[in-house]
Amino acid sequence: MTTITQTISTFSNPINRDTQTPAEIATAGDTTISEWTTIIGEENTWAGQVNTVAGEVNSDAAAALSSKNDAETAQTAAETAETNAETAETNAETAETNAETAETNASNYAAALNSTSTSSLLIEVAEKTFTTQASKQFAAGQYVLAVSDANTANYMSGQVTSYSSTTLVVDVAVIGGSGTLADWSIFVSGPKGATGAAGTMTDLIDDTTPQLGGDLDLNGHAITGITTGADISYTALAVADLSDTATPSVLTTAETTGKLISNYKTSGADHVFTMPAAHTKGNVIFIIGDEFQIDIEPVAGDLFYLNGTAMSADEHIVNIADTLGQQIVGMCANINGTLRWMFKSDSADFAEATP
Repeated sequence: MTTITQTISTFSNPINRDTQTPAEIATAGDTTISEWTTIIGEENTWAGQVNTVAGEVNSDAAAALSSKNDAETAQTAAETAETNAETAETNAETAETNAETAETNASNYAAALNSTSTSSLLIEVAEKTFTTQASKQFAAGQYVLAVSDANTANYMSGQVTSYSSTTLVVDVAVIGGSGTLADWSIFVSGPKGATGAAGTMTDLIDDTTPQLGGDLDLNGHAITGITTGADISYTALAVADLSDTATPSVLTTAETTGKLISNYKTSGADHVFTMPAAHTKGNVIFIIGDEFQIDIEPVAGDLFYLNGTAMSADEHIVNIADTLGQQIVGMCANINGTLRWMFKSDSADFAEATP
């Protein structure tokens, strides 16, 4: 007689609504559904083996009664298996429904944490009343943030004073932007964090060793408040201190870098100073020191800039008034890719002259 060898598996994670959470029920339902097909296949195989046995029993008259009992037992088992399978299918469908319900509830709760309002309100620290949607998760004491849809830089934040039906009252404590707006999106938020520790510098003058990481672009403006001798250090030189004391005195790069040159001398005529040929750097001040003129000349073929205007090549700069103390500042600057001497004076007595 044929032996029934097929076994029927049990569900590895059966559903138990008394002990499992909705999420666990959903997981158990998914597992049950995936195992159900296998179990049904096992049941079909098993039922086939039972039918074979039943056929053999029917052919054996001597064991007819025993075969009948076996067949009835097998039929009962098959019916039980079918019932179990139907129960598993029902449980899986229930788990799926519960999962969908949980997802819907979560979505609805998330939607209840925000709202919109078209109330026309001025951005300011004050109590504000928004007309919004009902049945939101707003409660007194909660913090909310109202942001303009057109520009998120415009916002108001504070605690809920009250919420009833479609009326939301907020005690605004923190704002951003300005204006009267009517396009608000409102969200549940949190309180403003604690103010961070203050920095150690309270003024730029506290930095006694400032440094630039690149070129400083004045953007057409000037640096004001600088006093020569107090804020900028220059070394004073007289004609007698120069390496070339004759007129013209051919100046060196060192004598035109951080120097204040006076034309004072006890006798003679107007003194001519020739700027150095090597245009690498330079900042120099010429000052009238006696009754003789100062005459500043370029090297042959070169030109100066006077108060921002290019002079003709080889032209000199002279002081036509010989007024003691008048001064002119020279800086070696990159003009359109060429290093030139640029002179600036507040006195109109320094002028371009033909030698």
